[in-house]
Amino acid sequence: MDSYEKGVKEGALTPFTYQRLCCLHLEASRLPQALGCVQEGIKVLKKARTNLPQEIYFWFVFQRLKRKIIRRMPPGF
Repeated sequence: MDSYEKGVKEGALTPFTYQRLCCLHLEASRLPQALGCVQEGIKVLKKARTNLPQEIYFWFVFQRLKRKIIRRMPPGF
């Protein structure tokens, strides 16, 4: 997890880094951190060095993760 967090802090331009860190936070039940990674991952998609099909793929991956996180959050969070 440390290497992914370091990559995010350094401004990684690969959506996989954000997606993987989000999954690790989700597995550890760190829901606010996981949601933050999803939001940052969506933002980085425009700057990422991906082609259009990859960008669309990761957009759907992030949206699916976002729904999963929100469902697990307690009401009023």
